[in-house]
Amino acid sequence: MESYLFTKGNTILLFCLTVLFGTGCLKPAEDHNVKWEGKVLEKVTKKGIPNAKIFLYERKAELLGSSGGILIDTYQTDKYGNFSFNYTYRVNYGYTVKVVADKYYESELYTPSEKKGVATTTELLLDPYAWIKFHVKNVSPFDENDKIDVNESCFTKLIYGTQVDTTIICDAIGNVNQNLVWWVTKNSNKVKYNDTIPFLKAHDTTYFDI
Repeated sequence: MESYLFTKGNTILLFCLTVLFGTGCLKPAEDHNVKWEGKVLEKVTKKGIPNAKIFLYERKAELLGSSGGILIDTYQTDKYGNFSFNYTYRVNYGYTVKVVADKYYESELYTPSEKKGVATTTELLLDPYAWIKFHVKNVSPFDENDKIDVNESCFTKLIYGTQVDTTIICDAIGNVNQNLVWWVTKNSNKVKYNDTIPFLKAHDTTYFDI
């Protein structure tokens, strides 16, 4: 019985010492330098984007997932779209970057996955602008109550009339297919139409008749 208690007591003591010294050996988190390098690329084509601006934000860890943050530095890509910068990672803070370039949509917020002081998120992607020039025309009018309703963000109102002949230019995302939906109401009858503009060319204007 004594041997059992002695063994059991030793086991408990050994466990406590292991926890005590094991915990004491853990290296506490501390501020450290992080290197982040890679490329800013055009989506789909993966072409490097020169002179893109990279904005680095810092925020308290408990605010991660929320918008905002404090801008702490700005960087710029070279003529091939490459970037390289260092920043100080502070304990209890999180870091994100946003990318902006001429003729491109603003990027999402990127958060680095870090390993041994090096950020492993190396490709930052941007959607290029493209434009659609719509020619909207009522070819066989009935009366002033005729209307054309196009499902595009730049169409802010219905187009009415017996002699509709309008040109409207819309922003769109380049290097992708653009699906279009519009409705034409004539003589109180509403008809839905669908079409696709295949692969809008980046930084160019595509013409489309409705």
